[in-house]
Amino acid sequence: MFEAAPASLDELTDSLPAGTSRDELVLLLREMRDAGFVSRSMEPGPRLRVSYGLTDDGRKLLDVTMFLSTWLSDTDQGESAVRFWSSLRTIPVVAAA
Repeated sequence: MFEAAPASLDELTDSLPAGTSRDELVLLLREMRDAGFVSRSMEPGPRLRVSYGLTDDGRKLLDVTMFLSTWLSDTDQGESAVRFWSSLRTIPVVAAA
């Protein structure tokens, strides 16, 4: 199982692929937080530190998304991978009953 440690916005921004903006990252983090996959925590101090980490639900989905990313990359379907991840943003969220 892949495990991701909490990271600051700057650390996450540094790991972005070329051409991805910080604003896009912030929007994605908000959407993932609202969906329950990412948590946001603030550590007080002389310099406020905000970090993002995976929730239990986020960790459950991480292995699946890593597998799909690797599979799409290994099959040389880069364009298909972009379409796949973009399509996930258009799937409506259905509240649990």
